[in-house]
Amino acid sequence: MAAQSDKNVSCFRVVSNDDKFFYARTLWQIYPLLDLTAPDEKAVCELTVTDCKSFWTTTLTISDLKQIKPSGIPDVSKFCGATQASLSGQEEYESYKLSCRVSVSEKYARFVWRWSIPNSSNAPTVQFNIGNATLAPVSQFENVKMWQEWIDFFIHERKQLMTKSTAIETRLSNLEAIRGRMQERIEIMVAEKVNHETILMEKVLLIFLSDLTRKIVPSQQTHSLELSDDEFTDEIDPNSNMSNEEIEASHFKKPRLDDNAEQTASIIDDEPANNKQSDESLLTKTFRGTVIKSRRMGKKPTTASKDTASIDQFLDPRKNPNIIPSQDLLQEAGSDSDSANDLLSRISFAAKLRGDSLPQKPLKPSEMAKKWEKRPEGLRTSIPPVSKGRSTNLIEIKNLPYTVIPRDIKMLAGDTSKNVSSISEITFLRNNYYQLTGSVMIRFHTDKDAERFITKNSMTSFCGHKLDIVTHSKSYVFPKKLPPHIRREPGNCIIVSGFPLNIAIDSIKETLVSDFPGISNTLCEQFTPLPVSGVTPMSSKWLLVFKTKQEAYQMVRKLHNTYFRRDLNDKKYLLKARVVY
Repeated sequence: MAAQSDKNVSCFRVVSNDDKFFYARTLWQIYPLLDLTAPDEKAVCELTVTDCKSFWTTTLTISDLKQIKPSGIPDVSKFCGATQASLSGQEEYESYKLSCRVSVSEKYARFVWRWSIPNSSNAPTVQFNIGNATLAPVSQFENVKMWQEWIDFFIHERKQLMTKSTAIETRLSNLEAIRGRMQERIEIMVAEKVNHETILMEKVLLIFLSDLTRKIVPSQQTHSLELSDDEFTDEIDPNSNMSNEEIEASHFKKPRLDDNAEQTASIIDDEPANNKQSDESLLTKTFRGTVIKSRRMGKKPTTASKDTASIDQFLDPRKNPNIIPSQDLLQEAGSDSDSANDLLSRISFAAKLRGDSLPQKPLKPSEMAKKWEKRPEGLRTSIPPVSKGRSTNLIEIKNLPYTVIPRDIKMLAGDTSKNVSSISEITFLRNNYYQLTGSVMIRFHTDKDAERFITKNSMTSFCGHKLDIVTHSKSYVFPKKLPPHIRREPGNCIIVSGFPLNIAIDSIKETLVSDFPGISNTLCEQFTPLPVSGVTPMSSKWLLVFKTKQEAYQMVRKLHNTYFRRDLNDKKYLLKARVVY
C-alpha cells in the first residue's frame, strides 16, 4: 500500500486477489478513532474504491465496527487503532504488519483489512482479518461527480506538496549560504592555527637550544677545572715542535682555573711567529694543535717518532672522536682549501658533542676566509633543494584555497609591483561540473622565471594552505573544461546558477533585458549550459561570455542574489553569479 494522506483524508493503493490495482480514499469523520463509545449511528469514515473505470463506496458507522470487531481482540483501543491505520494506507501498527485486499463482483465490492503476526521460526506468517466492508457501486450520474471530487483532492494535494517543496528549497539555499560562511570561517581559523603552531614551535626550539647550551657549556668548564698545574707542565714532550719561548711562557704563566679557556688559547696563539713557524705545513700545524689540546685535557700526546699513524688518526674522527680540530687551525689552512673542506666534511655533529673542546673565540669579519666568489657551493641555505628535471616553463600549483584570484598568483611571483610580468598564462583547473579544484596551471615566459618561482615558493603557505608545486613538460596538454569555441581570456566569462531546469536561452535573454534596464539583447556573445552535480538537480547552470571584463563584472553585480520568476506557479529562483578566471 502506498499512501498519501493528511489528518482527515487518506489516499492509497490496494491490490486485489487477482493482482489488479485499485485506489482507495478514506474521508474520516472521527479522527483519531480511540474507542467505540459514540452513538451507534455516528459515521466514522467514508470509504471509496475505484479501478479507474468504476467507483464503489460505503459509509462505516460505530454500529458497523461493533459488529465486525473480532472476539479475539478484547482491547477496543487496539482494534480502533489497527482499523484506522489499515484504512489510512499504513503498513505497520505497533508490531503487526497491515494489509488490505479488494474483491469485486457484479453487484458489490468487498474490502477486507487484516494484520499479520510475526513468527520467529520458519513457520508461515499467520494472518487474521480485522474487519471487512461491503461497498455498493456508484451510478453513472454520480460517477462524474465522484471524478470531480477526486481531481479536486489531487489538485489540493499537489499545491500542498509544492508549498512544502518551496519551503525545503528555501531552507536548502539558506543552509548552503550558512555553509559557505562557515567554510570561510574555517579557512580563517585554520590559517590562524597554522600561524600559532609555527610561532609555538619556534619558541619551543629556542627554549630547547638555550637549555642545551646551558648544559653543554658548564660541563665543559667543569671538566677543564679538574686539570691540575702539575699535569699541565709534566706532560710537555721535549721532542715536540714547541719553541723555547712558548715553553717558558707556559711555565711562567700558568692558566688560572677560574678563567676562561680562551685566555690560554690566546697566550699560545698570540706569540710572535718566527721563520720556522711560517714555513710549517698544514699537517705540522694540525699535529701541534693536537699536542696543545692533549696538554689541556691531561693526556699524553702521541709523537710522530713513536707512532707514524697519529696524524692520520687525527684527520679521521671515526678513529678518535675526542679529537676535534679547532677553528683557528682550519683558518690557517685557508691556503689549502681542499684539505680544510675535507676536514670539515669528516667532522660530525655527534663527534663535536663527544669532544670536550673549549669554546673558541669568534672570528672577526676581516679574519674570515674570503672564498665566497670562488666557491659558491660552500654556501648553506635553509631552503631545501627542489628536485628539477628538465627545464620547463609550465608548473602546476596544488592545494590552493578556492577563493584565490589571478592577482594572488602574481603576488606569489612578485609581479604586482613590476611593469613586466614573468607569467604568460594562468589557468584555473576545474572538474567536470566546472567547480574549482584548488589547482592552477602557470606558464612563464622563460624557464628561468619558472625556476625562480619554484625556489621562492617551494616551502610557502598561502592562507593556511601549504603549496604543492609540480613541474610539467612543455608539451603537456592540461584538460580544458571550457568549450573549445570559447576564448580563454580570464575575466570575460561568468557562471550563473539557479535558473529553472530545461529553461530556454530566449527566456534568459528576455529576463536580462526586461528585469535589468540598460542591458542590450546583444550584450552576451554566447550562452553555454553547464552540467550540474547531484542525482536529481533542482536548478540549471549557465556560462555567459561577454566582450570585455567590465561588462562581465557589471552583470555579476546585477544578477548576484536576485530572484528569477518564470514559473507557472510564480516560483522564485535565487540566482548566484561569479566571474570565471
